[in-house]
Amino acid sequence: MSGMCAIRRAPEYWTTLGSSKTRTSEQAIEGQRLIKQQLEELPPNTTVAFTDGSCMGNPGPCGAGAIIYNNEEEETIQYPVSNRGSILLAELVAIKLVLEKIDNYNYRNVKQLNLYSDSQSAIGIITLNWKSENYHKTIQEIKNRKKKLEQKGFIINIIWTPGHSDIEGNEQADRLAKAAAKEADNREEMSSITTKQDIKQAARTSVIKKWKTQWESSEVGRRFFNHHPDASKKIKLDFPSKKHFNILNSLRSGYSKLKGYQHFINRHVEDNKCT
Repeated sequence: MSGMCAIRRAPEYWTTLGSSKTRTSEQAIEGQRLIKQQLEELPPNTTVAFTDGSCMGNPGPCGAGAIIYNNEEEETIQYPVSNRGSILLAELVAIKLVLEKIDNYNYRNVKQLNLYSDSQSAIGIITLNWKSENYHKTIQEIKNRKKKLEQKGFIINIIWTPGHSDIEGNEQADRLAKAAAKEADNREEMSSITTKQDIKQAARTSVIKKWKTQWESSEVGRRFFNHHPDASKKIKLDFPSKKHFNILNSLRSGYSKLKGYQHFINRHVEDNKCT
């Protein structure tokens, strides 16, 4: 049909092989078999790379690691990314570094690159047009480099591999990434990338600080203040129902349908005594 295009979807095995936290031993074995089969069926002049990212906290010190297999040769990458970054940033940088290696170094005989990453998020962003609120510059650099290589005649396949499933290339990349993250942690001066989440959190912290100051110095709402002096803490909703919560909230604030309050606001109540 005119104007319509095929929607690229994630492969089914992304789901059937589970996640690193929930994967069974049977799923891990199936993942090993799948990747091994792909590696055994590689066409001539194909370079294989495994990439990984590691982060000591999220955000925290993060590093990128990769290993490139080109014929009988191996090349490793261990790169401290930032002393305050995320696991996604580290995964993206690892992919970016491999593409740069392929583009900048002497890989004249290479016709195809199979790049294996255990980050579905990174692969989805690069190849399936998944949305990302952060790291737009890094993502665009990866897409531009990939397009440049493809224009040169390279076939670039970015493939998901199950992580922590005893797949040798992935395990080596993981060790390199962890070492790079430790290196980033030991460096005092490194670039720190500000994300959209950082801005939201800073704005929220600033608003709560102002709110607390106003709440503590206000002359109104003091009855409720006696029960809830800290505006930054949510009221625990440990009530049987919303109805009971509303009743208790009314009693705390003094704004209720009791005769005392109705008389106070001149709601045609003769006295303020409950009967």
